Amino acid sequence: MIARLKNIISKKITKKGFSGPIPPSDTNNPKFVTEPEKILKVLTALDKVDVFCSIPNVIAEEIYTTQIIEVLNDKQLITLKPLDSSEGNQALKHHKQLKITTYYNGIHISILLKDIVAHKIQNSAYFQAPFPLRLYYPQRRQFIRIDTSNYHLTFQGISERSQSTVGGTVENLSRRGLSLIIDNSTARIRVGEVLKNCVLTLDDHTKIHFDFTIHHQKPYSQNTLVTIGGSFKATSSMEEQVSLDNFLTSLERTEVVAQNDI
Repeated sequence: MIARLKNIISKKITKKGFSGPIPPSDTNNPKFVTEPEKILKVLTALDKVDVFCSIPNVIAEEIYTTQIIEVLNDKQLITLKPLDSSEGNQALKHHKQLKITTYYNGIHISILLKDIVAHKIQNSAYFQAPFPLRLYYPQRRQFIRIDTSNYHLTFQGISERSQSTVGGTVENLSRRGLSLIIDNSTARIRVGEVLKNCVLTLDDHTKIHFDFTIHHQKPYSQNTLVTIGGSFKATSSMEEQVSLDNFLTSLERTEVVAQNDI
């Protein structure tokens, strides 16, 4: 499954290129972690976790997987497993840089490692890299929102206050929240109110049920449509939560790639 996914992602990258924002040089940017203690904490949390990675400055940027197998704080070194590709390992030996992308606390994180050195002890190969000086880690939401505008997911709920039906198309989605463009511009939605008996329909027609609390609303573009956003505490069943998690996991892998040149 991972091999197939990586093949699809790789073709998408080769065709369209990367579109992520260029990181500013200002290390005070809140989207970056620069404190050594926090960097150590994140690196330690990623220990033994499979991560996606790519090699910067390679013409055809393939997507690989690897794993941080040891974090040596006293030496300020990270030990990495070989990539899941012999070609990737050869390219890494030559370019000596690796960009790791994964999720930490449900938020996208990107780490650029430099000055990577290949090692081999008996029949065991591994790579080592110095601790990075900063990590891209925009800590704004507990659960990252994924753009779903290309999937035409639908949403419908009933206002607990007015008993009117509120429906629309989902713009972005997370494990505990979403934003949508409502299809009824006359619906009188108030921040703080609850929509009951909500139904979110995924692209495979799976239906997810929950109660939804509205946190914000704003006009959509220059027309009369309105965007609302909010959160839900839980789905109606564990099976539905698993379906939602699986759907978002597939989107997150694509999002990792879209952010990969951060």
